[in-house]
Amino acid sequence: MGVSVKVSGDPRRPNECHKFKQLPPAAEDQTPAALLLFSVGFGMASLFLKIKAFGWAGLLCALVSLANINSADMDAKAYMSSVSICVFGLFSSYFAPPGKKM
Repeated sequence: MGVSVKVSGDPRRPNECHKFKQLPPAAEDQTPAALLLFSVGFGMASLFLKIKAFGWAGLLCALVSLANINSADMDAKAYMSSVSICVFGLFSSYFAPPGKKM
């Protein structure tokens, strides 16, 4: 014995319906992801080429990216991997055995 309410006509307003348009992401939203990518690139360059400046640049990019990230976008695996690649690149460039320079 429920109460039924009859609504006459269509309750929707078709003239007020608009198609959703997604806004392009702002430039400051893309900065931490780009810096994280640069960090991995510099860390790999430091690891393979044994150039200390690349390792420091990668570590700097990783730390700046970590400082500028939103807590909602935090991806701990990506940050840990980029920082560890940079630190391992620095470690290998500082403690590499002396050998021939190419």
